[in-house]
Amino acid sequence: MVTLNLKIYDVCKKVLHLTDEEVREVAIVLNETIEASQDKAFETLATKAELLSVKKELTDEIGKIKTELSKEIMAVQLLIKSEINSIKSNQNNFTLLQYIAITGSLVAIVHYFLK
Repeated sequence: MVTLNLKIYDVCKKVLHLTDEEVREVAIVLNETIEASQDKAFETLATKAELLSVKKELTDEIGKIKTELSKEIMAVQLLIKSEINSIKSNQNNFTLLQYIAITGSLVAIVHYFLK
């Protein structure tokens, strides 16, 4: 801050041609303005305790979501297995029906030739 005050002094003295008292007032006002803006910036910063609290909340929420997702995944897996078993059952029934139809056709052909 001292370097900044010296630069302000030089600019005000050489460029603006202010008196020493006026330069001192400009420097004080600028310092106060800078400090006020820094204070405002620091007010909006979170403390370590607040950050840890938010981290814990997020971790808990993520854990809940993981649990819900794993339950939903298990439900979907069961549904898929059920659908696969249903398809296999229908396929087996269709295969049995095909076997009966072919066997019936062969019996009819043999019966026709034996007559």
